[in-house]
Amino acid sequence: AAVTVHTSCQPFASTTQIVPGNLTLGMGCRKGKDVEGIAEAAQKVLDTGEFFKEAFEQIASIDLKKEEQGILEYCKERNLPFETYSAEQLKEVEGSFAESKFVEETTGVDNVCERSAILGSSKHGEKSNLILRKYAEDGVTAALARRKWSVQF
Repeated sequence: AAVTVHTSCQPFASTTQIVPGNLTLGMGCRKGKDVEGIAEAAQKVLDTGEFFKEAFEQIASIDLKKEEQGILEYCKERNLPFETYSAEQLKEVEGSFAESKFVEETTGVDNVCERSAILGSSKHGEKSNLILRKYAEDGVTAALARRKWSVQF
C-alpha cells in the first residue's frame, strides 16, 4: 500500500493507494466565470502535479467570491466545502507570493489563490506548505497547499 496524493506513486507491481484529503485548492477568477472554466482550471492543477481529485479537502478564496456561481457549482458537484477569507486575513498570511498589482487594486490583497490555499490548509493550526504555485489561464488563478498530515500504525 502507498499513502499518497499523487497518482504516479505506485512503488509495487500491485499497489493499493490510500489518498488523504489534505489539499486545499486556492482559487481566484474573473467575475461570472462559468463552472466549466473553474473545473478546467482545477483539472489542470490535478494533471500538473499528478494529484488525485480525492485529495482535495476544500476550495478557498477571498470573500468577494463567496457568491461566485462557477466556484459554488464546482464545489456542490464535488461535495467540497468552500471557505472564504477577507483581504485583511489573506494579507496576514506569511510567505513569498506571486504579486499582482491588478489583483491588489481589485481585491485589496496582492494575491488571492496562493494566500487562500495556505490559509485554508492551516485553519486548524496545522502547518501547511504551497505545493503548486499560482497557475493562471483564461480568467482563473489556482494554487495548491498541503496540510501536514500523518498516519500512525
